[in-house]
Amino acid sequence: DLDLPVYFFRDNDPTGEKAQQKLVEESTLCKQVPVMQVRYPKRLILDAKGNERPIKDPDELRPEEVDSMIEDARLLLPI
Repeated sequence: DLDLPVYFFRDNDPTGEKAQQKLVEESTLCKQVPVMQVRYPKRLILDAKGNERPIKDPDELRPEEVDSMIEDARLLLPI
């Protein structure tokens, strides 16, 4: 089972984007197994001040959203 895809759930913010770029540039993971990038849903949530904002963190996702994201994932970088 070592060739099963890895699903990369990064934070949905600039720091998460930098981490993803670093993974692509510096890691050998993308060269060894399929790494799948998920796309966050468009749903808005309330922040601590009661303002609506996009989902930024995987722990803010509903279980059904995680399932949908896995089904809709795209290959991050061809191996």
